[in-house]
Amino acid sequence: MLLLLAFPLTLTACTSGKKAEDATLGLIPAPKEVKGKPDKNGKFPRGDYPATIQNAERSWNESINAFCDYSKKLHDTVFTISEEGAIRIVWNTGLASGEYRLEITKKQANLLASDLDDLNHGLSTLLQLMKKRDAGGITLPILEMTDRADCSWRGMMVNLARNWHDFSFLLDDVDMCYYDKISILHLHFTDSQSYTLPSDAYPDLPTQGKQYTKEQIRELVDYAQARGVLLMPEIDIPGHCEPFTQAYPKLFGINGIICQHEDTFGFGWPVAGLGGRHLNRI
Repeated sequence: MLLLLAFPLTLTACTSGKKAEDATLGLIPAPKEVKGKPDKNGKFPRGDYPATIQNAERSWNESINAFCDYSKKLHDTVFTISEEGAIRIVWNTGLASGEYRLEITKKQANLLASDLDDLNHGLSTLLQLMKKRDAGGITLPILEMTDRADCSWRGMMVNLARNWHDFSFLLDDVDMCYYDKISILHLHFTDSQSYTLPSDAYPDLPTQGKQYTKEQIRELVDYAQARGVLLMPEIDIPGHCEPFTQAYPKLFGINGIICQHEDTFGFGWPVAGLGGRHLNRI
């Protein structure tokens, strides 16, 4: 099950220009330009297509597999991957950076993109546009669409240190970013309330019951990368760091903030073969 709106979040993005608005499409975000022949009620005619998608390049594998996975979850439709799919991907280096284009006719749907980020955004739009056919396959509106992001940084921040999430929710957060074309998932891993990352160097640092394993972090990184979502981890120092000072006061200090004082460097410098007498060289 995809989590699309289930917890407080912070969105950061910039907007400019007039967007194409068509209530019958209901796309998030609204595309820059849509061309077609809607009926008097504003609805575009729809074409019927087999659930097949082209995969002619190895570099597309992760994006195509993610699209097929979402199609199964959202539409209960299993796609077949082939070199001659009804959805055809066209590598077009003539498009502007961050831009993709959809050309959907009665016979075929062409997705034009110049890089993997654009490809993922176009596939996300197809997921929002498609409907499952009772007789098998899918339907799509017949139209031409051009879209691009207003800015490269479109971020969602999730505060895991103050409101810990089970690992499955982190994958849902990536799903949300993919579906809504959010490029950055900002994860606030640490604060005075808890430290949620694993640590081999300082095993007492993670907060018990509110920590992720190295295996989970690796899975999250791979999952996000396959969907074109960049993870931005945040570790707060020198303030907002009570887990540091509580678990290792001799190393990080005792005043609730990591700072330069005799205890910190008296503990830390011997690790590098130095002593407190070298403090004046810092």
